[in-house]
Amino acid sequence: MKMHTVIIDGYNVIYRVPRFKVQLDRSLQAGREALLRYCSEWRARRRDVDLFYVVFDGDSSVIGGEIAASAPGVRAIYSKTGETADRRIRRMLDQADRRETITVVSDDNEVRDSARVHHMDSMSASEFARVAEARTAEQPNSRTTKEKMRRSDVKESLPPSQARAITDELRDLWNT
Repeated sequence: MKMHTVIIDGYNVIYRVPRFKVQLDRSLQAGREALLRYCSEWRARRRDVDLFYVVFDGDSSVIGGEIAASAPGVRAIYSKTGETADRRIRRMLDQADRRETITVVSDDNEVRDSARVHHMDSMSASEFARVAEARTAEQPNSRTTKEKMRRSDVKESLPPSQARAITDELRDLWNT
């Protein structure tokens, strides 16, 4: 079975996808964490991606060249000093195992062209955003859903005479 890897141009996606960009009001770190957390949740929920690499511009001597995110299968990579994330991604594509299925997420033309040259898939930040937003819409807040079910399904589905009969029967069973 082929391994499916997704390589994400980190800041490119954070600045273009509203779900992550809103976190920048708090801090750049909050934006990074939101993207990494999303990748981790995607991997756990969908199981169609074996490994996410999220590549950020950064000084690897200060931050560290590669750090594991909070979950298995998600790695944050910071480019080396003097190297851009785009260049790092292109280098990763050059060195990629051809037995893997790789998808690159970026709006940068050079990065996407490099993926095409290597016969790999690419996805724009907006396409990734549609997937991200679609996944959020599919998972409503469970508390809200339970409250709606409680109000509509239980209270409105029973006619008052049946509700009284059930209440009376329970009262008899519980001896109250």
